[in-house]
Amino acid sequence: MGAKLMAAINAHSKGRVHYLGVGGELMEQEGLASQFPLSDVAVMGPISILQRLPRIVSRVYRTVDAVVAAEPDA
Repeated sequence: MGAKLMAAINAHSKGRVHYLGVGGELMEQEGLASQFPLSDVAVMGPISILQRLPRIVSRVYRTVDAVVAAEPDA
């Protein structure tokens, strides 16, 4: 869904659109600069979430810091 939205934005944009965040391969093909592989935070079940919570929180902060540092226009 995200890649389709990005493709539509790219098709209607007069200039290059820069995307920064987290996403999969299709979003990267549309120009996303993903901050880390989704596999870093992919979990199934509540126990897995608890086990990987420190990594997930770290990745969230890392992504927020990258977006703030990029000073996006909109």
